[in-house]
Amino acid sequence: MVVHSVPDDSTVVGIPGRVVRTRGQIADDLEHGKLPDPQGQDLENVQQRVDQLESVIRALLEEKTKP
Repeated sequence: MVVHSVPDDSTVVGIPGRVVRTRGQIADDLEHGKLPDPQGQDLENVQQRVDQLESVIRALLEEKTKP
């Protein structure tokens, strides 16, 4: 998705778009390994919350079973 003007004869990739080549010259590496992973982050957040809730449940069960 290109949201700004780009030079003529440019190759734009990504979301948002980024110029990677201008008039046949490579601008820089694409760094695919550094792309954001929003779904992975969401899963990590859910796992952290589950861990917190399990800890609370364990504490409540221990408190309830005390003589």
